[in-house]
Amino acid sequence: IIGEVDRALDDFARALPLDRNAAAVHFNRGDLYWKIGRRELALTDFQKACDLGFEAGCSMARQIAQGPRSQ
Repeated sequence: IIGEVDRALDDFARALPLDRNAAAVHFNRGDLYWKIGRRELALTDFQKACDLGFEAGCSMARQIAQGPRSQ
């Protein structure tokens, strides 16, 4: 699964320079970071998605800011 995560992060790295304002790309990369426990990176991407008008990014940024993830 680590190889899949690395490939996905590489894909996001290639996609963002094509459109730095791609809210969905920021959100999806944030979701991946969240799933692998990279909380600060997830928050950064969710906040960027929110700033670009992607409401799901706002929701996730608020959830992270409220405290630890509940399993």
